[in-house]
Amino acid sequence: MRNSKKPAGAANDMPYRILDLIESDETLSTCQIFNAEVCYGSGLVYDTAQASSDIKNQVEDFLLDNDLPSYFLGVCQDFKHFAFCVSVIILSNDGSRIVRLLRKEACYCRFAEADKTGRIPYILYANWRKCVQKEDIERIELLDTHAPWADLRQRMADKKCRTRKFAILTRVPTSRR
Repeated sequence: MRNSKKPAGAANDMPYRILDLIESDETLSTCQIFNAEVCYGSGLVYDTAQASSDIKNQVEDFLLDNDLPSYFLGVCQDFKHFAFCVSVIILSNDGSRIVRLLRKEACYCRFAEADKTGRIPYILYANWRKCVQKEDIERIELLDTHAPWADLRQRMADKKCRTRKFAILTRVPTSRR
């Protein structure tokens, strides 16, 4: 029976055990890499042919500041290993645009307990393999999993919101909800 308080296992190490099992089997490891590479395909492709020169420059700057091929391949691996990934967006100081896109490795992510409405308010990110001190844990606000863009727009409209770093949870769609 699944313990809802410890979804990462009683010892909080289930993601690491999964990775160890995959890595210890040469065939499975090779197949998982292949599966991630198939998801990756030709990588991320963008087209600014019809964009203004200002937009083209902004896209080029964003691509220079963010390692999107590594991000995307890592996301594909997390999908294949854990059926979810966590991305983090960092906004400009004024909150008007995304300036960084990062992947938080799924095996290091833990979810806060859901609130009364069933919403998970934040993720915790740390190297759970070692003895973790409170100061070693990164707490990142999680955007609404059903409508992250709408949630982000609402937060940015709130003049009191000073947060500029948000997590986005993406799950592989399944019939189980």
